[in-house]
Amino acid sequence: QDLLPEKQEPEQEPEPMPVEIRSFVRVPMANLFAVFPKTKLVLRPADALIFDLINVLTLAAVLASQKFDSPKLDLIALVSVSLWSLRTFFRYSNKLARYELLVNRFLTSKIS
Repeated sequence: QDLLPEKQEPEQEPEPMPVEIRSFVRVPMANLFAVFPKTKLVLRPADALIFDLINVLTLAAVLASQKFDSPKLDLIALVSVSLWSLRTFFRYSNKLARYELLVNRFLTSKIS
């Protein structure tokens, strides 16, 4: 007889479950007021006016610097384009942050 204990075989790790990925195409957008009833997306006329005014002034500064060879106009055009770019970047990042906050608040209110 063998006096040594029986050697136990190592337990097998369970195989991971397969991942199922579903891809949806041509899904119509939900009615925003049904999903977020307290949300109103509004483009105020003042927003459009400011946006158009900045675009027109920037374009005028760039065209003037191209037509007239003046370092002062080049500097004005550079500053104008830089400010326009920064304003556009910060405005879009702010809108994205507000949208993500709105979605997170909505989801946490539905989960809790």
